[in-house]
Amino acid sequence: MKRCIHLALQGQGWVNPNPMVGAVLVHNDNIISEGYHIAFGKSHAEPEAISKVKNTQLLQESTLYVSLEPCAHFGKTPPCANLIINSKIPRVVIAMRDPNPQVAGKGVQLLKDAGIEVIEGVCQSEARALNPFFIEFHTNKKPYVLAKWAETLNGFIAPLPKKEVFLSGSDTRIYTHSLRQKVMGVLVGVGTWEIDTPALSDRYHGGPQPIRMVFDPHFKGNYIRAVDGDLQTWVFTELHEETKQNLHIFALPGLENNPNVLMDFLYEKQINSILIEGGATTLENFINAGCVNEIHRFKHRSLLWDNGLKAPDFEGYIPTEIRAFEQSDLTVYAIS
Repeated sequence: MKRCIHLALQGQGWVNPNPMVGAVLVHNDNIISEGYHIAFGKSHAEPEAISKVKNTQLLQESTLYVSLEPCAHFGKTPPCANLIINSKIPRVVIAMRDPNPQVAGKGVQLLKDAGIEVIEGVCQSEARALNPFFIEFHTNKKPYVLAKWAETLNGFIAPLPKKEVFLSGSDTRIYTHSLRQKVMGVLVGVGTWEIDTPALSDRYHGGPQPIRMVFDPHFKGNYIRAVDGDLQTWVFTELHEETKQNLHIFALPGLENNPNVLMDFLYEKQINSILIEGGATTLENFINAGCVNEIHRFKHRSLLWDNGLKAPDFEGYIPTEIRAFEQSDLTVYAIS
């Protein structure tokens, strides 16, 4: 099962909004095939593994290990549970059930009804840790939200007057881009958009680029430069709706005082994850609204400012990881 989870990680960033899933076929204690969900719209882990077995008679004497319950519905691909049944695999070991209500136990029941032995819960905690975006999306009907910022040693996130500054050092860039590679969208407030003109893209890891998103309730931003670029740009406002090439402006009434309006909209659009990169007001609004699942905070080890914009306050989060970079320390926090 740990091999399944390792395989599944190869689909990171490619399979959204689907889960990462790995599968391994074992015959007489030997792995005879393995597979993982490569990308959204392509075949799932189970058919990837099953299709590689040339001697199909072996399937009738094999155990299939899979990190998530096999699907039982027609989506972009046929149901994996039916394929397992038709392949006459006698035993299936599953790490966790699928929280998607279209599956949610139906895959297990199909297998059992066909006389297949099903074992559940092997490495369940590791399997859950593999797919927090997918679980949050289907359990709480909202995208999983990460927040990231850098601050001075005495807790300032930006200078006054506002201007573009880098607080975390160049060696943190690859880490930040790895966060962008995982999620479906990267969000900033209109102030950050106007001052920093951020690309919000992943330039190190390959794979699909996240959607560039701007939180602009009063529609103050200049988006001319976003029209002809390569990246999709979504602007969220209360006042205007328009589409020009790759620029999409959405009118969401009530957005300014309730970030959950955006969470509901993104859920409807099948966006299972976003990263919020600034600025201070946008970060604090989403944290205070209870939208943020995970915080990645870089704190500079020596830089002190006399004044500036204070970094967001956050309560109810506990540190889960600490890493040292050249000039700053990263602490990751999650909701307790």
